[in-house]
Amino acid sequence: MFKLEDSLVSSLSLIDSNYPHRKKDFYNSLLHKNIKIYNWLADEYVKVYGNDKVPTANIFASGFLLYDSYYIKKMNLDNIIYYDYDPDILPINWQCLKHVRSQILIDQKCLDVILDSDYLRKDNVDVLINFSCEKMIDQKLVVNMEYQNKNPVFCFLASGNHKRGNINVHSSLESFEKSTGLSNIKYSGEAFFIDEKKYLVIGEK
Repeated sequence: MFKLEDSLVSSLSLIDSNYPHRKKDFYNSLLHKNIKIYNWLADEYVKVYGNDKVPTANIFASGFLLYDSYYIKKMNLDNIIYYDYDPDILPINWQCLKHVRSQILIDQKCLDVILDSDYLRKDNVDVLINFSCEKMIDQKLVVNMEYQNKNPVFCFLASGNHKRGNINVHSSLESFEKSTGLSNIKYSGEAFFIDEKKYLVIGEK
């Protein structure tokens, strides 16, 4: 059984040998505030939907995945497909997920979830999580896609900070809520994590 430490060692080894230009990004992903953000999302989801079932999940733009086991276990997720536009992310994340892959089914795809939406999994998706809504156009397009056999729960997380790479920053939680296109919102809230404001909206179409 692999442990979190094994995943960290494997990830750092790969970065040192093949992706030294991503060290700063990777180290930033290890900040403790990211665990708090993951726990916030998972806790609010479980309050509404519980964790007695085993939902399948599409996960967008989560960055480096070393801490993903925190929300995966709390939400009891399985059969996960990660989508990210950054090609460097995938091989590094495969090592980050070393301690999780032996327990649950995981796949990764490198694509733009908006422009390449035809290639997203749309059958039997229970939960769809977007960790970086600030880096994309409004999520109404994602919500209004034709999903087969299921009515997914959408968990949308966004930064309220203006910084490099954030192209769609909302000035208030109310504005972000409207941008999601969700008509049945089960939870919405905002919180500060050190110097960053985050919005979280969970709900259904």
